[in-house]
Amino acid sequence: MNDFTDQDTEVIAITAALLEQGRTLHLSAAALTSATVIAVLLHPSAIGLLTVAIALALFAAETYLAMRVGLDARLFTRFSKQADLGSLDLQAFDRGMEIIGHATKSLPTRNLGDRASGAQRLLKMQSVLLLMIMATVGCAGAVAWGLA
Repeated sequence: MNDFTDQDTEVIAITAALLEQGRTLHLSAAALTSATVIAVLLHPSAIGLLTVAIALALFAAETYLAMRVGLDARLFTRFSKQADLGSLDLQAFDRGMEIIGHATKSLPTRNLGDRASGAQRLLKMQSVLLLMIMATVGCAGAVAWGLA
């Protein structure tokens, strides 16, 4: 078991709250991608088909990140509850991850700051993919409406 400061406990809680926003990002990406597919099915065009292909590829990558962010959100929520009870043990967590094959035994236990930074990096990458989907759809819409 590890001793965590009040600051550590807050870092865990804030990280959990931030990561929960990944769900909203994913729902936005799903809605935008779905609307694009429907629009192109109703009014097929070469640029529309290209847009759908790009949007679907970006959405697939965003979905993968959404799953990773969702997992981290649940884990950080669990960490937060355990830290509040004084029972958070990151070494035991790492051993559990090793047992199920999701961590390498040779790596040392990462500190809390590194874990929070890594999880937030995934959320940022997910946000960038949503912006890329928006840009792809926006550019295709501009071309389709003759604005470009």
